[in-house]
Amino acid sequence: MALPIIIQLVWLIALWFPTALGQASSRNSSTDLVPVYEPQLTSLEQDPVNFNPNLGGLNWTMCCALVVNESLFIQNQTLYIRPGQTFFTGTIESLEAYPRFPCGATYNGASLHAPHQQFWVNYPWCESHCPGWPVTKANNFEKWLKPMISFILPSLIFCLNIPRRRRLDLPARLFSDKSLDLSTLLIFALKMPFASLVVTLDIIIWTCVSFSVAGPMLTSGIYEALLDARVLAFLDSRVKESTLTVKEKAHILLSILIGNLDGNAWHSSQLFVRDLPTYYIRKRPSRSGSSGILSPTETQTPTDAPDWPLKTSLPVTPSDSSSTTRHEPDPRTHRKILAVKSRLSSMLDSQMSFGSSVGAPVLFYIASFIWSVYEVEEDLGS
Repeated sequence: MALPIIIQLVWLIALWFPTALGQASSRNSSTDLVPVYEPQLTSLEQDPVNFNPNLGGLNWTMCCALVVNESLFIQNQTLYIRPGQTFFTGTIESLEAYPRFPCGATYNGASLHAPHQQFWVNYPWCESHCPGWPVTKANNFEKWLKPMISFILPSLIFCLNIPRRRRLDLPARLFSDKSLDLSTLLIFALKMPFASLVVTLDIIIWTCVSFSVAGPMLTSGIYEALLDARVLAFLDSRVKESTLTVKEKAHILLSILIGNLDGNAWHSSQLFVRDLPTYYIRKRPSRSGSSGILSPTETQTPTDAPDWPLKTSLPVTPSDSSSTTRHEPDPRTHRKILAVKSRLSSMLDSQMSFGSSVGAPVLFYIASFIWSVYEVEEDLGS
């Protein structure tokens, strides 16, 4: 039993001897670094806040100096490493290789490589000694003006392009006067601040909503796009089989335009297609061989009409399957179909194009990212 223990002791000695020898040979103090660290560590305050830290009063430079003070100290004009400290992971030699105070250091154009991070602090210490956050100074334009122009303002503009149902509108009676004269100029001047307040509040609320729920909004947009593709595929297959009435075709197309995630909109949109016929129509083949979805040119014969009601995943109302009379549409019905086609086309044209609503913001931020990468490479140490 004694032989394995002796072997283990020899192995541990062989493993830790080089490390112990290196620690014994390394210095624990320096006199050359005193002029660098003494001005920063002398009379150092223990409270690194300028005012309420929850309102931006934290001083990061002072907090960093506290971390250095927890690791190093000066005594008799000599800089020492505190015994038992855990924040500093380097050596005196590494500090002498870069004789500068680590807090607030910037790149000075020297060809020497920057030192590795040697001061580390755990989160509990940082939370207890450095709570809050630091506010950006007004005279530091590099930190607040550039992000505001390159990111915040474009994001605000693009957020306003997102369609929404509810907004804070101005009262209709506020600017109901058709003409302005000298007697109403004073009243108009009093109305303008109130109108500006309402519009500003509306923009702030919608911007906060867009920034906070941007993920769910993007996810629902992708999900709705996939549903639109499935609905169009379903409609295309049923049109080829002539198993949908004119009213059902128009109602399905309308559901894509108004939003297929809104069940109430599906039922309320029946008013839009209530005058359309409920019989099956098959388009007579044209010279080019193409067929339209809402083209009342040829009706089905009773022999090739499908059984009704259809078993689909789309909601079907009783009015959709109550009448399946097959006859040639009269001129009045034909005009109603053309009117619905025109309304659907107008609704489609009124929507924003993909390029202006999605493509332009994406290209803008890609270009901004490329410029930021180029700027970082040109301005080392930024």
